[in-house]
Amino acid sequence: MLRSDSIAIVDTTLLNAFYYMDNLRLLAQIFSTVLVPMEVEKEFCINAEKRHRFLINAYANFLWLQKCTADQKTVFDLLKEGLNGGESETISQQRSLSTLMDESSLTIILDDRFARKCAERMGLRFKGTLRIIAILHFQGYLDYWKSVKTLQTNKQHFGKKIASEVFESEKEKFLRGLSD
Repeated sequence: MLRSDSIAIVDTTLLNAFYYMDNLRLLAQIFSTVLVPMEVEKEFCINAEKRHRFLINAYANFLWLQKCTADQKTVFDLLKEGLNGGESETISQQRSLSTLMDESSLTIILDDRFARKCAERMGLRFKGTLRIIAILHFQGYLDYWKSVKTLQTNKQHFGKKIASEVFESEKEKFLRGLSD
């Protein structure tokens, strides 16, 4: 379970998932602040007026959802490593913010395998979209398997094996938390 004072810096996959599930508001149950890097916003809204309106309304209605910008030199360095703009800016924002606040309160949400490897090499704390959905499931806010099916219907690519592994991993953590 994440602390209520934790800050998430999200990638496009998480925004897509919660857009399709129509549950963006649930992120406030586990994060006090959710930051959307500018490149992530661009990727999410590309060629989609409806998504742009969705995000404008979300910024207006959810004070915990905020735009953020990152150190462009770090973004450029990560782009040279092969990450896309959204992933690069997500990692860069975490690095920038970690100099200003307690790093343990920052979590980046990344789903791309290469981006996760980069974050891991840098010693950054990250979670994936399915893990966030599983946490919300075990807190009683949504149905994990129904959410996964919704994402698969909307061409979000999560294999059954990884979905099951994430679910079982979070289930174990949840059950341990009850017995502590």
